[in-house]
Amino acid sequence: KNAAGTVYPDFSKLNDGQPVLNPKLKAFSNELQLHIPTGSTNDNQIILQKIFTENSSLRFPDKTSGFTLAVSASDSPNSCRLVFCVSSGSANLAASASINKGIFNHVCATFDRTPGINKLKIFLNQKLAFTSSEAFEMESLDMKGDLVIGSGTSINIPPGYFQIDALGRTTDDDSISFVPQQTFSGSIDELRFFHS
Repeated sequence: KNAAGTVYPDFSKLNDGQPVLNPKLKAFSNELQLHIPTGSTNDNQIILQKIFTENSSLRFPDKTSGFTLAVSASDSPNSCRLVFCVSSGSANLAASASINKGIFNHVCATFDRTPGINKLKIFLNQKLAFTSSEAFEMESLDMKGDLVIGSGTSINIPPGYFQIDALGRTTDDDSISFVPQQTFSGSIDELRFFHS
C-alpha cells in the first residue's frame, strides 16, 4: 500500500498515511531490468502503472493522473515496443522505443521536469533511446493510487507513438486507447521508482 506508516506505524518515521510514491511537481524515473521472452508474439501488456482517477461531478469529467510503462503488441519474435506514458487530466505525453526480446534490458523511463524541457525520456542499456517530441509543463501529478506491477488499466496515448516511418517520424494523427490484453509475461528485476 502506498501510504506512509500504515503497515508498521510504530517503526515508521512518517505515519500520516499520505502517499510516498508521489512526485507532484518533481521529476521522476522508473528503473528496472526487463526481460521479454523471445520466439513468440506478445499482446498489449502493462509492466508498471500508477494511476489515480479523481471522480468529478457530472459537469466536469474525471481527472486522471499518473504513469504507465507498457509493452505494445508485437508479431516479431525478436523485438517489441516499450511505451511510457504520463497523464494529468487531458494532458498526455508518451515515448516509445524498440527493445530486444530474449535478453535483460536495463530500462530507465524518466519524466524530466526541468524548466524548459518537460519531456519523457527512455534510456535503454544506459543510452538515451528516445525523447518525446512533445513537451508539456503539467500541473502537480498527485498520484495517490497504488503502484501496480504486471497489470493495469486502459490509457489514452497521444498521436504518433506507434506508426513510425523510415526517418523515425510519427505518422498517426489521432490518439488511441491502449488496452492491455494480458497480464505481463516476462521478468522484472531491480525495480526502482524515485523522484527528485
